[in-house]
Amino acid sequence: MEAKISIHRPSKQLLNSESLFGYYLAGLIDGDGHISKIGHIVISFNKRDLKDAYWLRTKIGFGKVREVKYKNAVNLIISNKTGVSYISKIIHNKLKHPTRIEQYNSRL
Repeated sequence: MEAKISIHRPSKQLLNSESLFGYYLAGLIDGDGHISKIGHIVISFNKRDLKDAYWLRTKIGFGKVREVKYKNAVNLIISNKTGVSYISKIIHNKLKHPTRIEQYNSRL
């Protein structure tokens, strides 16, 4: 008996390839992140999404999750040179926001 193919689109897309993961990371940085003047990559999350920040840290293999004082937020900070170079490699030419593109070009 053959498995039936569903006509419905899957609700979640797995980030199996490095290219898809690069687009996902670029979207997070474009949306609520930045590249600091000293070359650290910072992505902000609401405290409710704390597990997503830890999942992302595990997936990247680098970073620290820090609570933001007096706000309902946490930051994922990638400061390790190996981690920053890995992220800069996979998000290359995937950023869309002009400010983030300028930060990428001047700070990484």
